Amino acid sequence: MKKILLLACVSVIAFSSVRAQESLSAGNLMFQTNVTDLSVSFIDDFSIGLSVRGGYFVADKLPVLAGIGVGYADPVTAFSLQLGLGYYLYEGLYLNALGSLQYVDVDGYGDSTQFGLIGELGYAIFLSDRIAIDPKLILNVPFKDGLKTSLGLGCGFTIFF
Repeated sequence: MKKILLLACVSVIAFSSVRAQESLSAGNLMFQTNVTDLSVSFIDDFSIGLSVRGGYFVADKLPVLAGIGVGYADPVTAFSLQLGLGYYLYEGLYLNALGSLQYVDVDGYGDSTQFGLIGELGYAIFLSDRIAIDPKLILNVPFKDGLKTSLGLGCGFTIFF
């Protein structure tokens, strides 16, 4: 039974990666929505973020990414613009590196603008030729004094054109 289950898992991953090859080709577009910041971070309370990104594959497996995002962790609300690169390493495994410009509003303490870096390690599970689910590990590194680096989980959907 264990061998059958292992064979089924390997088959799903292999079939998923065959579907991915055409979607990751130069000249293709991608549209991605994410739920992010389900995190272990500098704020101990509940936090959540949403982002929307678009991408253009300038070469096989190499998209240029641009997006917007919003995050909430009581009492902080943040809005961000993101720009960066992604790279699909092996099968559906990918890395994203993005620069982020954030407008942060802290209830009762005012607001500020800050820069940061976002690093993502994820795996694209292709459900069809053009649709993937993307679970990921997210590292957010702010450049402002007093804020700490956070590590979180996220999941999204990507549509490839």
